[in-house]
Amino acid sequence: MSRRLAHTSEHDLRTSTFTPAWAKFAVGGVTVAAVMGAVYLMTVRGEALLVDLSALAGRVWCF
Repeated sequence: MSRRLAHTSEHDLRTSTFTPAWAKFAVGGVTVAAVMGAVYLMTVRGEALLVDLSALAGRVWCF
């Protein structure tokens, strides 16, 4: 066993594997931005998006 692990408690080992606060903040910020962008697009171009999706579905599933 290495010296570092010999002097490290079990609590220190568990807490050292958590995600840093800055990474959580960054992931949360990107997620919020993506959701806000999706809500904006549905608000502004909702009808056009539905028409585009139905046209795409007609091309993909051409039964």
